[in-house]
Amino acid sequence: AEPTRRFVMNEAHGVIEDAHVNINWPAAAADVATGTEDPEFAMLASLCSTRGSCGYTASTVPHDTAQRVDPSEPPPLSSDLLQDLYGDQTSMHTAWDHLDGLQHRMTHPPLKESHIHTLFIPHGGTMEFRRQLELLLLTVGLSSPMSASLWVPLGNTWRATGDTFKAIHCFRMALNARTNDPDALTNLAAIMANIGLANDGLVLVNEALRLRPDNPVQYYILANIYQQNREIRRAVSACETAMRLQPSFYPCREKLEHFNKAYPFYPVFPAFDVLVTMVVAFAFVSVFACCLMGSPEEPEGHVVKPHGGGDLKVSGGRSRKGRRGR
Repeated sequence: AEPTRRFVMNEAHGVIEDAHVNINWPAAAADVATGTEDPEFAMLASLCSTRGSCGYTASTVPHDTAQRVDPSEPPPLSSDLLQDLYGDQTSMHTAWDHLDGLQHRMTHPPLKESHIHTLFIPHGGTMEFRRQLELLLLTVGLSSPMSASLWVPLGNTWRATGDTFKAIHCFRMALNARTNDPDALTNLAAIMANIGLANDGLVLVNEALRLRPDNPVQYYILANIYQQNREIRRAVSACETAMRLQPSFYPCREKLEHFNKAYPFYPVFPAFDVLVTMVVAFAFVSVFACCLMGSPEEPEGHVVKPHGGGDLKVSGGRSRKGRRGR
């Protein structure tokens, strides 16, 4: 088995620090460390529950000198470990950094997505799960190919608590570890859509769909982006595709019900917007044609005053008196 890092709880300072102690992993953990297999995220997460292997252990600092630590919250990482995880990665670039939302990632406002907390309840809650993911990332390597499976859920813990910059950082690190990771692209697309950068989100989710076209979550995000752009017909189509892929996918079912109530024409005639556009265009062309034609000019020689007195205009410009004027 491969040696790895051990993290020790420094009870005197109330932080987790790297003790630089080499230990032997279990067989499964050794596979992760050596990269002999690319495990599913569930297996990686299960490793976090073994604190003697990839978690942290209590130090031998006497309790009478230790600060009291709130047992309901996982202890923080030392500043050195935090710098390793979230420090400025100036040398790291992804293929999507040209997008405005990624270029200006430090300026985005906080956006808390509280519904994501429910994903982490089976893992001890958002904060505890985040700490375990951070420790495992520091163990397997921040840029190793399997680390993408850890950066993505770590980024979602920051989405849940509202730190947009750290969430984007985690998804960029996932893309650095595994180029064009569809989960990282999908979550970045969701963030871009939520902060109002629908065009950036559309670019990212379309690439995720190209890489993995059978994921209903990606179609749900695509529907949200189309809805922002007021392209309701396309939003409906994206939801319908998601429901065909997974009939039990309730977010798209709820969105379709909303569309059916807000836009009653779409269920019976999906091309209603095309019909309206054609009618408006036809009316515009008709009015424009009438303006071009104008009123017909009087032909030369036409009698202007057939019943009155005075001159009557005839061909050639000559005139003659009306009979009543004689």
